[in-house]
Amino acid sequence: MPPKLSAADVAQLVGTYLAGHKVVKQEAKQGDTSVTLITDNNGTDLTADFGSGFNGRLIKTMDASYMQMPLGKEVAPGFAWDKITDYFEPYNLFGIHTLAVLANTLTDSYKVNEMFAATGRLAATSMEGNLTHYTIKIDTDAAIKKLDLKAYVNFYSHTIMMQKDTDRVEKVIAGDPAAVSGFRSKLSTQFGPSMTYELWTDRQGRPVRYITRAHDPSISITDPHVESLEVTFSEWDSAVVKAPPGDQTRVMHE
Repeated sequence: MPPKLSAADVAQLVGTYLAGHKVVKQEAKQGDTSVTLITDNNGTDLTADFGSGFNGRLIKTMDASYMQMPLGKEVAPGFAWDKITDYFEPYNLFGIHTLAVLANTLTDSYKVNEMFAATGRLAATSMEGNLTHYTIKIDTDAAIKKLDLKAYVNFYSHTIMMQKDTDRVEKVIAGDPAAVSGFRSKLSTQFGPSMTYELWTDRQGRPVRYITRAHDPSISITDPHVESLEVTFSEWDSAVVKAPPGDQTRVMHE
């Protein structure tokens, strides 16, 4: 039988396990966006595609960092990668850094999911083969009323979208009543009246997959999901980050 847990317990499972197990491969999908993040004890390998040609890959090891942007395009004849050196000015790296920030925000979304799911109701717990499947139903308005807005805003504050609205964000953090009320109202509109958080874990308690869905039946009768995020986990404690082949890497110096 699955362990008896509360909604708050289930909401914390992903974050708690990740805190103690850094080595893993994560794959996130949201609409046309896809992100793969491989992490080991020495570095990260991030691949992201946000559509419309905005995609790339950034590998960081203990010794160096490498980038490919856009994906699959040679940086020079015979070279698929650039090693990031002092040759590159900040403006040269703006694109890959922006991509990395947005991608990491997506893979770190479990932190926001925890805020919402902890306020929900554990509607079902079942066994599916070797996996335990948890389903949490969330009343969005109730969750937003309880939401720690400062923590929520701080999570997104480094993204480009939030930076464009710095004044309002600062007012929310400061607790300005009008700004706080407006922000909560905006979140209610964004997420719809209800959300569902589903999590699958294996027999070792390791997260395998989670899906967060926001629902708004008024949008579409046949497909009421207006926003969904799916993240899968694999290669726990065995994922490996490798530097690109040397003969495919361009090294430029001042």
